[in-house]
Amino acid sequence: MIQLYTDSTCCLPRRDASELGVQIVPISCSVKGRTFLEEYLEESGEFETMMADHPSDISTSHPPISTFSAMFQPIEQRGGEALCLVLSSRLSGTYSSASIAAQVSPSGRIRVLDSLTTAGGLHLLLRAAKEKLDEGMSLSDLSEYLLEKRGHVGIAFSVGDMAALRRSGRLGVVRQSVGTMLNVRPILTLEDGAIKACGITRGTAQTLRALAERIPSQAKAIIVHYQGAMNDPMALVASLRARFPGADIRVGRISCALRVHLGNDCIGAAWMC
Repeated sequence: MIQLYTDSTCCLPRRDASELGVQIVPISCSVKGRTFLEEYLEESGEFETMMADHPSDISTSHPPISTFSAMFQPIEQRGGEALCLVLSSRLSGTYSSASIAAQVSPSGRIRVLDSLTTAGGLHLLLRAAKEKLDEGMSLSDLSEYLLEKRGHVGIAFSVGDMAALRRSGRLGVVRQSVGTMLNVRPILTLEDGAIKACGITRGTAQTLRALAERIPSQAKAIIVHYQGAMNDPMALVASLRARFPGADIRVGRISCALRVHLGNDCIGAAWMC
């Protein structure tokens, strides 16, 4: 048996996590002195309201080593194996915590992989992992497969305000006007595990068109993520369904942990070729 683990930035609701057989390691979000351990997408409850009310007084913390150790222990005691696939090490210390916990493991049956992505990109890699596990792939072969497959995953997104990203320190130098001028939005991508700016747009139609154009024609699966009343994901979904008639296209909101760093106004798409 090979157990899959991931972190809560995969943006999975409980039903999807159960379908994939994935155990989620929570990332903690704090606001106004209160801490919430985020697990499943739809179970953040009151914390979402608090985040909206206090957008500049929130923070996240990656899971400690002890959390991963406690989650790995049961599978080891049963003599099983585990593959832990987490968000990019260039965005969080989650990979470091998981790796140290796996190194402490006496069995050597725990593999930890840096996905170099997050959100829908992480979700798509987990789906690919589940397919291979169902085919009987070994832990070693699955690890190699995912390390290769992550190079076929991409994310493009846009935010209404750059303030949250700048506070997070996860974005390099970008023109200060981006996200502050009226009706101007940045187009951002996740490349080699890091966020990069690749242009600006004016107006909703241009933003959605620019996001769609970032997706390569070979894309076989796409996940649209959104947050905020101003972002209608179905307009982007309709455009993508017309352009990628054979692709598996899904839609869902982003996790609280990601909203801390992206703000309450964002839309984007992840894909796998």
